[in-house]
Parts: sequence; C-alpha cells; structure tokens
Amino acid sequence: MSATDPRLPVISVVDDDEAVRDSLRLLLQTSRYRVNEYASGRHFLSDPSAAKADCWICDLHMPEMSGAEMLERARARGWNVSAIVMTGQGDANLERRLIQAKVVRILEKPVSDIALLEWVEKACALTKRD
Repeated sequence: MSATDPRLPVISVVDDDEAVRDSLRLLLQTSRYRVNEYASGRHFLSDPSAAKADCWICDLHMPEMSGAEMLERARARGWNVSAIVMTGQGDANLERRLIQAKVVRILEKPVSDIALLEWVEKACALTKRD
C-alpha cells in the first residue's frame, strides 16, 4: 500500500512549525498512514474533511489559536476524532482543558518516534470505536 492508499488511516497534523510537520509526515507515511497537514488551528477548522480523520496530532502552543482552543471548537462542531497533543512546555490550565476536550495523550517534546506511533495506533483504534 502506498501513502495515498485510501485504505490507510488518515492522521491530521496541526503545527505552526513546518519542520515539525515535515518530520511527522515522513514518520507517519513510512509507518503506513496518510497525512493531512495544517499550519494552524484556523486552517484545520476550515477543512471539513478533518472531521473524518482517524487521529489528530496537534501542538499545544501555536499563534492565533492554541491546540486546546482548536480542539474545543472541533468538539463543539461534533467532530469526535481521537487527539494527541504535543507540548514543549507544560501548562496546568491548558492541560485541564485538554482533558475536557477528550485528548487521548499529552506528549512532552521531544517525542520519541516509538511513543508517538504507539499512541497514534491507540488513538486510531479509539476513533474507530466511537
């Protein structure tokens, strides 16, 4: 199966850092996932197909809109995809909001490839059950 095969799970990556998006895309595509990339929460929320992904991965701290706010808005629209949030700096208030937004896992940067892929697999399985 190629990275464009429609049978592969779709992962939406939301991060304002292009290098992070590129790195995640390469990791996920070589691990047999299709990847949609977004440079901001606004771009993500403007794409209705994001609601059909199998897993979302987003950065917590982004300009314009935090990952927590993006997820709250997505949930308010009825988008029920499992999410993983990455952060370089913890924030107890934002982490409480993330728990309320049904985040599967908060991962501290730098994130190991193995840990990320394990959580992506779990998140995809949870999305399938909903």
